[in-house]
Amino acid sequence: MRTYKHLFSPYKIGNVELNNRILMAPMETNMPTETGEMTHKMIKYYTERAKGGTGAIIIEFTCVERKHGFGSKNQLLLDDDSFIEGHKLLAEEIHKYGTKAFLQLHHAGRETRTSITGAQPVAPSPIPCKIMKETPKELSIEEIKELENKFITAAHRAYKAGYDGVELHAAHGYLLNNFLSPYSNKRKDQYGGSIENRARVIKNIVQGINRDVNQHFPVTVRFSVDEFVKEGLEIEESVLLAKCFEEAGAAAIHASTGIFESVDRNVEPMSFSEGWRTPLAKKIKEAVGIPVIGVGVIRDPDFADTLIEKDHVDFVAMGRSFLADAYWAQKAKEGKADSIIKCTSCCYCAERVTADLEVRCSINPVTGRESTLLPFNPLNKKLNIAVIGGGAAGMAAALNAKERGHAVTLFEASDKLGGLLDVASAGIHKEKWKWYLDYLLTRVDELNIEVHLNRKINDDDLSQMNFDEVILATGMIPKEDRILTDDSIRIINVVEAFRNKEEIRNKKVAVLGSRGAGLELSHYLAEHNNEVIAISRSGKREIGRNIDPINRRDILKHVKRLPIEFLTNTDVDKVENKKLFLTSDEKGTTSYDVDLIVSARGFQPNDPFHNKDYHRIGSCKEPRKILDAVYEGYVEISEIS
Repeated sequence: MRTYKHLFSPYKIGNVELNNRILMAPMETNMPTETGEMTHKMIKYYTERAKGGTGAIIIEFTCVERKHGFGSKNQLLLDDDSFIEGHKLLAEEIHKYGTKAFLQLHHAGRETRTSITGAQPVAPSPIPCKIMKETPKELSIEEIKELENKFITAAHRAYKAGYDGVELHAAHGYLLNNFLSPYSNKRKDQYGGSIENRARVIKNIVQGINRDVNQHFPVTVRFSVDEFVKEGLEIEESVLLAKCFEEAGAAAIHASTGIFESVDRNVEPMSFSEGWRTPLAKKIKEAVGIPVIGVGVIRDPDFADTLIEKDHVDFVAMGRSFLADAYWAQKAKEGKADSIIKCTSCCYCAERVTADLEVRCSINPVTGRESTLLPFNPLNKKLNIAVIGGGAAGMAAALNAKERGHAVTLFEASDKLGGLLDVASAGIHKEKWKWYLDYLLTRVDELNIEVHLNRKINDDDLSQMNFDEVILATGMIPKEDRILTDDSIRIINVVEAFRNKEEIRNKKVAVLGSRGAGLELSHYLAEHNNEVIAISRSGKREIGRNIDPINRRDILKHVKRLPIEFLTNTDVDKVENKKLFLTSDEKGTTSYDVDLIVSARGFQPNDPFHNKDYHRIGSCKEPRKILDAVYEGYVEISEIS
């Protein structure tokens, strides 16, 4: 059993000792009230992560000045003493489990809108963020000093609330980041120009907190050590900035990356490798004597432990990893790494909060629902439950039922469990979905769930079996594309294509459909020496539309350089004499020589059962995503228990 002795060694930030090197990174949840108050559901959300064994939790961005500083419609506020009590309740709950609590202090700067704050955004220079597209008001020196004092006063309130320290949010393009960066700071006074001047606002805040609050109350600085924009911060300057912060009295550096205009360097899509940011953190660590926190796609405890062992960083911060599994740290400590639900970087969480919705996770149905789904209700009666279908929905339901004490039998018609997870993980950069499949298989084995493979069950079979409840999780199957054809060109569906992808090489392939499955298949085939025509009935804007925005942008960026011809507002006319005939309003009827046609025009429910009393979950009701399947597998078991 791996013990991860480096990851679970104690270490200090300032004078505050943490019992391990694991931090929960700050992430927006949209759980506060619209007026910035702490809520019961937020406390439950963070408490669950404290129970899970993390060394410290850095509470999400908390606004120090409401008039201009809000970055979200539902963001914590700490610009008045009336907010202290709510924060005190949160800190007390976190401390019950031996976890330390830091609060991230924030001002949105130019990365907000008048529609959010009710006032014109402010920044060191009147340069708009290219995403928010509002020109900010340039701050006067007097206004800058007022804002410095607001950060210091907010830190004092955090101290009164019982937090162990604060973090200054100087990353991702927000106000403090605006001052640091030559990309957004064009001032000619003492707050602009040289590195020393651009660092001045943070140095003043750190020194003010040490002076006016408590010299033993640690202040960490999170900043984007590389903004990944032209004329933005790069690591060479960031090393010098980190030294400035250390000299000012900062207790640690939290090395992040990116701004709104380079969001994939902050909320990474699936294509980014584990720990890709940590070499940048290592360069900061080599230059300073205070602890350095590394962050960015850290998923595996072996990898995290190695980072500490090799002295690349002093702490690892994980955000989405704790959405996927609140008990990441505890499982690692107990040597149960295979039982960790690893974040797949599907970006569903980011998609929700960007839409002003509360945070959720596609593979952890409890995330964001801790106050309503936990704790489990007491088991009224042990039931004998049959689950039909061994995909994500079926396995999730079987696991939840078994964990609650029911007897469970899982039937799967094919020769292996997993459903369409093998297809989901087959595309380029999609292998992280296999992590979730591996987790499900591990848990099914650990809980000793009775599994019957190659067993196709029907209504008659179930009527002769003695089950108290039946859960149908038979999933979805590709829609049958009705094409007028003389069979001169082979036609297969997207599932068949992905499951036999190694056989498709050096061909000209027509892919019918360019949304999620069609775009991902086109990407894969083009990367493997095939020439691809992607044919869509809808317009160009619909290409990949049902993929989350961050991963969609990433895929579209990659396919631009590949031999893929996208034909939009186009449909199939017929297949005849080894030619594919297409019709469109723009071009009329055209023909193409292709070797293979793959239909990727959606899915349909697979529900061969007639009994309406069975519990149906996931895509056997209607085609949807893994997140729906996993959630329904959890809730359905809750309701029948």
